[in-house]
Amino acid sequence: MKKEVIRASAVLTGCVIGAGILGIPYVVARAGFLTGLLDILFLGVMIMILNLYLGEIVLRTKKKHQLTGYADKYLGFKGRATMFFSTLIVDYGALVAYLIGEGEVLSVLFGFPPLIWSFIFFVIASSIVYIGIKGTSFSELIATFGMILIVIVLALISFNHIDISNLMEFNILSIGIPYGVVIFAFLGLVAVPEVREVLGKNRKDFKKAIIIGSIIPIIIYSIFAFVVVGITGLQTTPIATVGLGELLGKSALFLGNLFAVFAMFTSFLAISLALKGVFHYDFKLNKFISFLLATIVPLLLFLLLRNTANFTSVLNVAGFLAGGLIGLLVLGMTFFIKKGDRNPEYKMSRNVLIKILIAIILIGGIAYNLINL
Repeated sequence: MKKEVIRASAVLTGCVIGAGILGIPYVVARAGFLTGLLDILFLGVMIMILNLYLGEIVLRTKKKHQLTGYADKYLGFKGRATMFFSTLIVDYGALVAYLIGEGEVLSVLFGFPPLIWSFIFFVIASSIVYIGIKGTSFSELIATFGMILIVIVLALISFNHIDISNLMEFNILSIGIPYGVVIFAFLGLVAVPEVREVLGKNRKDFKKAIIIGSIIPIIIYSIFAFVVVGITGLQTTPIATVGLGELLGKSALFLGNLFAVFAMFTSFLAISLALKGVFHYDFKLNKFISFLLATIVPLLLFLLLRNTANFTSVLNVAGFLAGGLIGLLVLGMTFFIKKGDRNPEYKMSRNVLIKILIAIILIGGIAYNLINL
């Protein structure tokens, strides 16, 4: 496989796998493992299709944009405004959560107050974002392989502790419980335009890179949920690695939290880069101002909210509300692809039934979670 395809896939995978994975076992355990696994597989494939729809739109457009710019071109000002609002909710909410989460996890691993570690993490991650796409994609490639290796090791050392009875429950009435967290965990649409940048002129492999980058998270999430729920069952904690470590000992606690560090690190990089692209390409701000808006603003929000923010509820709302809106806007753009100004290297099926089904799921997910708030 070409190294550009591997790096491009790593950018998408790195953006997708973030703090959301830490909450997946908890909601899967509440719904029943088989119910939650169905959520992971079905919603993972649905998001992959949305990634591919967006990939075609990116290829049909000569100029570089981020989601807001594409929404403006294909849906007009209202689409641009809604997309910008939605992406800000997802991106800033996630970045603040990652700053909080990294501080707490690194504090557990190495001591010292979480605030100190949050600042250290911010300095390292924002420096890589400042370097640009090459530095980011290389870092994400390393971190992504690190995450995959840790999941495999955790699965191996934990296998003998798995209780099969924890994995047999299925309740179709609970299918909506994991929805918000799982949708958030799969959101990586902001990284699709960056995948094209990494590929450069090698655009014929764009579809392959998106598919690979979308399938890897499905596999990792399924394995992670299987291991954690299989061991901790209904005792699964909201932050999965905490409960896992309590049952399996210090080695599992260290590996689990190291996994969390990698997961949040890769997502922070990809989301910050995408935000920088929004401000630079779509709002025509210079690169330095765009960098500050993508990194300093989340830091200020973190300082403002770190003592009151609810980590889980922020990610859940970002997933079902903003994630749902972004998905619907991408679907909307597919109906106006004639506004494109170049021939794409691949074309998606024009089957309207698939789009209607996805729209029903996204709208239903928003309605279900708003009612249950």
